[in-house]
Amino acid sequence: MNPDDLSRSNLIVLIWPHTLQIGMDTDQVMQQINPSGGRKWPKRVCCGCLTVIVAILGLSAASNLFFPTRSNPVDRLSDLEKARLTEAFRLRRTVGDSIWAGWSNAPIPIIVYNEAYAFLIGLDNPEPGWRTVPQNFARGGPWELISGDTVDGRKHYRQRLVNERVSPQAFTVRIGECWAASMTMKDWIPIKMGNDIKHGMPSAVRALVPYRLIAAIFLGLAMNTDGYIWAIEHESFHAYQGMVYPDRLASAEIVLSKFGRKYPWTDSGFNEQWKAEANALADALSATQEKRTVELADRFMALRRARRKAFHLDAALLNLERLREWEEGLGKYTELAIWKRAASDVAYKPVQALSRDSNFDDYRSFDKKWEQEMTTLRRQSSGDDNRFYYTGMAQAFLLDRLNPGWRMKIAQSAAASTRRPFFRPQKEWRECDVHQNNPH
Repeated sequence: MNPDDLSRSNLIVLIWPHTLQIGMDTDQVMQQINPSGGRKWPKRVCCGCLTVIVAILGLSAASNLFFPTRSNPVDRLSDLEKARLTEAFRLRRTVGDSIWAGWSNAPIPIIVYNEAYAFLIGLDNPEPGWRTVPQNFARGGPWELISGDTVDGRKHYRQRLVNERVSPQAFTVRIGECWAASMTMKDWIPIKMGNDIKHGMPSAVRALVPYRLIAAIFLGLAMNTDGYIWAIEHESFHAYQGMVYPDRLASAEIVLSKFGRKYPWTDSGFNEQWKAEANALADALSATQEKRTVELADRFMALRRARRKAFHLDAALLNLERLREWEEGLGKYTELAIWKRAASDVAYKPVQALSRDSNFDDYRSFDKKWEQEMTTLRRQSSGDDNRFYYTGMAQAFLLDRLNPGWRMKIAQSAAASTRRPFFRPQKEWRECDVHQNNPH
């Protein structure tokens, strides 16, 4: 039989405990599956579907029993947590200066926390508690030395949290005069997410939804150990921003509360133009010829100017865009840049203890992550602050291609206070917002 002569109805192939022949039409298939007639077929299908549904619900409920509800251990760092923190310190020490001058040896301790304890690593004899940025609210109490144990060759401290609402923020905080990076502990993240999903559901269906499995799968896809380490580096960079530009960091943090209500977050026309800008940036980063990269970078700047003019953005809203791209765009750039450097440097070797972490990919997944980030960049048309993370990051990577010395010029101009850009590689591209020295 010529395969081209076969109709769709007689190409039915089913996995079934009967032998079916290619070439049988639908009625013949149904007769072989159910020789006694078709009346029992719907009933059997319904019973089978009901059985499957019951089994799925049972497995869903059972799956919640196999996922923890609390950290273990809760009052100390596990060996894997210590390995991740050691790697974060080592990675910044080794390649940090290649991204930001002076970052490698900047005295930036790290705080990690779970539901009950905060742990401090990298600062000896710390002052009590911490202060939030930029509010400067005092939080926490005295730090307790954990005797007989070290992280990255240094002693570390802990303190019990009064409740989760006063835990250190995933950002940067101050301990005395020291700027510290602060991050949730990796093992606590999926547990907390599962608990949050559970408590956000009606009690009638709570037991039937595999909320802990959902959290574990989502975070497993979104953040492996590689991703967790660069998330710490992201917050370490914010601490460095605070050390070098404390006033601008404070302004970038409060600008949303001051002017966010005026910003046209949900205007569909505005967001479509934002999406066009993001696509121009993604196209520029994908271009292989420098001339084409410059053309697309110029197109991005032209689109940006047109959007700002069409929607009459005043100086305060322009400042909002620039500050958020400077703070969070450069933060996202830093996390990806340090990951890229670790992945491409054949001489760099992660700490040996991470070999026991099955969730660590030895930074080999950077290329896949980059593709995901470029896809996300192209989708930046939603009405939230996330857009600035991506457009700021993309501008910074373009600057690496068009003017590789731009980061050094920023470091050299840390004390300057002028609106003048630090460089002029192209007539239009010099206006890059993440590169403005003082957008206030």
